[in-house]
Amino acid sequence: MKRIEFILYTGALLAPIKVLPKIKKRTLLGDWNNLTNKQKIIRDFSYEYGKKFRLEKTLTAIAWQESSFGKKLRNPKEESRGIFGGYAVTVARRHFKLGAYYDPIKDRTVYTLPTPQQLRYVKGRLLLEKEFAAEHAILQLQEGISITNINKITPRLGKWQYIWAYYNGGTNCENEPLALKYASNIYKKVKIIRLSGYNG
Repeated sequence: MKRIEFILYTGALLAPIKVLPKIKKRTLLGDWNNLTNKQKIIRDFSYEYGKKFRLEKTLTAIAWQESSFGKKLRNPKEESRGIFGGYAVTVARRHFKLGAYYDPIKDRTVYTLPTPQQLRYVKGRLLLEKEFAAEHAILQLQEGISITNINKITPRLGKWQYIWAYYNGGTNCENEPLALKYASNIYKKVKIIRLSGYNG
């Protein structure tokens, strides 16, 4: 080994080691226990609104999952808005009572899509009116509940897992990996809410 290489090598060995700060791992429980006052207001609203429909823990978990209790009201990847991540197209179709028809050529049901003006209208209300957002979140959950009451759910997907997946992925949710992952996330959050003893 050449002298200069030896000096560089031994110098590197003897150099003081920089101690990196510990990165604190985020946990759901930590997030739940460290909500800001503004987040707590949205949490409490979600719980009380959901309580009227016996969906308090589910609606609270959805507000947590979708917007971190009001911190993120827009999803840049899709047309979701508001505390509960209401999908603007679905909300507009429901709000304006847009129909559907059967197309015999395509052999499927075709849904009437909202106009740009209708979409802007519901997006604005989802962002600004928490009651409007909560109303449509409940209606979406109730659709999922009605389907579970009619159809037999597959063994791999229990009733509530289906309802949570339906909220995110619609009628074909049991075949949508993202919707199934969403249901798993809601389950974890509901569990934290239950274990914390929170009741509004």
